[in-house]
Amino acid sequence: MPTRVAHAIMVAPVQLMLVLVIGLPSLWVLWLSLHMTSFGQAPVFVGLANYATVLADPYFWHALVNTFVVVNVVVYVELFAALAMATLFASGVPFRRTMISIILAPYAVSEVVAVVIWKYMLEPDVGLISGLIALVGLPEL
Repeated sequence: MPTRVAHAIMVAPVQLMLVLVIGLPSLWVLWLSLHMTSFGQAPVFVGLANYATVLADPYFWHALVNTFVVVNVVVYVELFAALAMATLFASGVPFRRTMISIILAPYAVSEVVAVVIWKYMLEPDVGLISGLIALVGLPEL
């Protein structure tokens, strides 16, 4: 069997899965966007009227701008922070292994456990963070 055919046979299941998981739902959403639907009633073809309604809505444009700003700010801030931390850790700073462990620890702890830990750390009477805040003279949480 030629190598190209073997590669195609090995990739075929993944391609089929992508078509089933991404392609078919995308086509269904496109079909739905061209129809007016209501539960219990037959869909009515409206063409591009749904798109015209959305594009004429000022809330859509406001939400689009907000989404664009938030996504870009988050991406660039996270990229800058990641590059800064990578540069810091690559420079051989003291306690490098400890800092890396502290940064990576939340990825190893389940979310529920992390929430419980933060709850106790922020506890006004005995919490570690509340105690540190009181130690430096700031008002309690």
